[in-house]
This record gives sequence, structure tokens and C-alpha cells, in this order.
Amino acid sequence: KARCALQAGCDMVLVCNDREGALEVLEYLESSQTSPSSRLPTMSRKATVDWGNLVESDRWQRTKRKLANLT
Repeated sequence: KARCALQAGCDMVLVCNDREGALEVLEYLESSQTSPSSRLPTMSRKATVDWGNLVESDRWQRTKRKLANLT
């Protein structure tokens, strides 16, 4: 799945809650000599998130209230 995603143009692959799967993907990437995405330098230059401002933002607060109402 990781190989297919990268061949399809994805910049990254997420492997969540599966340590063995994550290690398998890393092993594949190393053995196949997969090149990093050409967009990596651009993505790494993005500004870092100021979590304090984010948490205090109106959008964050509205979303937090909506999620609380779902439970």
C-alpha cells in the first residue's frame, strides 16, 4: 500500500497504531532506495504552528464545542 501511495504521487505515508507495519514500511523504503518527495524542502520551510494562538482562536474554540456536543 505504501509503494502504491508513493507511486501515485503522495508526499508521505502514514502508518498508525501498527508498529510492525511501520517497521515494514521503513524497511521497504530503505531497500527500494525510494527518493524523498521533491516537495520535502518546500514543506519543511513552512512556518511552525504557534499552539498558544491556535488554541485561543475562534475556529479552534468553535470546533472544540462542536466535538464536545457529539459525545
